[in-house]
Amino acid sequence: MRSRIFLLMILTVLSRLALAIDPPGDTRLPVFSPMKNPVPVADDRVVPVMKIMYSGFINKGYNHLFELGYYHMFDFTGLSYGPSVSLLAKLHKGRVVVGPKIGVEANLLLFDAKLDVSYLHPGVYVHPSAGLSILGNLGFLVGGNLCVNRLRDSGITFGAYFNLPMKERKNGASKLF
Repeated sequence: MRSRIFLLMILTVLSRLALAIDPPGDTRLPVFSPMKNPVPVADDRVVPVMKIMYSGFINKGYNHLFELGYYHMFDFTGLSYGPSVSLLAKLHKGRVVVGPKIGVEANLLLFDAKLDVSYLHPGVYVHPSAGLSILGNLGFLVGGNLCVNRLRDSGITFGAYFNLPMKERKNGASKLF
């Protein structure tokens, strides 16, 4: 049964691709055609960014959080935003606990805002934060860390980050100077 569903999905995708390359006579919806519309070149507004962050976490003591991740930045003059994915590491009672983190980030000149969801065993955390930055490249954030499955593990975070763009920011920071 599963193999039939998989085969049906493959055939559907292949038929859609065939129609995109050679659409039938009169189509009313715009269809991608490699003959008429070449594949667009990467948009200058998209800037891939490697991010490094350190956070202090206050709840019944003090913990250290380290983050290494990728930020898919959509960059406009004075404004940047986009999704991010990271790997978190937390030092807890002499052990290193590692987990995933996904979120969305926005930066408007000197102001930053983030909303993340992460899993660090045994907790699932929702982490809104806000702070100040230097054009989204270096910044300081303060936020709450709400543990949705263990409320007693919730707390306050503060931290610093550094974003390393992997290509030149043509539409954002460079236009301001």
